[in-house]
Amino acid sequence: RTRRGVDSQAMPRPPSALLVEGGERLTSSALSSLGWYTLDERKVASRPVWRHAVHADRWLAFDGEAWLCQTTDCLGQARGMLQLSDPKCGSPDRSLMPWKSPREHSATGWTVQPTLTCTAKTAEELAAAMEPPEALHLKSARPLPLDVSVDCLGWYRLSSSPAPPKPAPADPASSEGEPRDSG
Repeated sequence: RTRRGVDSQAMPRPPSALLVEGGERLTSSALSSLGWYTLDERKVASRPVWRHAVHADRWLAFDGEAWLCQTTDCLGQARGMLQLSDPKCGSPDRSLMPWKSPREHSATGWTVQPTLTCTAKTAEELAAAMEPPEALHLKSARPLPLDVSVDCLGWYRLSSSPAPPKPAPADPASSEGEPRDSG
């Protein structure tokens, strides 16, 4: 049957993963909504819902009028960090409408984000994206504060061995290093 202009019988299968990326001058909550989402088994407002692959409290769901990146407590409500107003679209990756983000330093209003995209991805692409890189280059574009060690900058390679255990804290009741009573 048709619900809000979408024929659910004719809707293609939703993608197993979505990648939300891009945007300019996003708020910190909108920034934390970017990234990979995996298809969840539940439905919200009769539409598929995706859960963020890193931030388990972030969702991409439909509220009946728009697609929203939102937290668990707002799931299915008209509240979120990113919004795609396209009620006829069965999945956010298929929309041609622009995404919007909350205006900085404002309790109301949205800013159009023409560079923000939502792209359908496969489960294999998601798995590959979640794999750690073989090497990582840590560098700073600005001078570091005096309390930060430059010894930490440079190249790191992925290790297959577990990190060494942390040494146990010294027991303050230990008599190690103190003279023993011989008497």
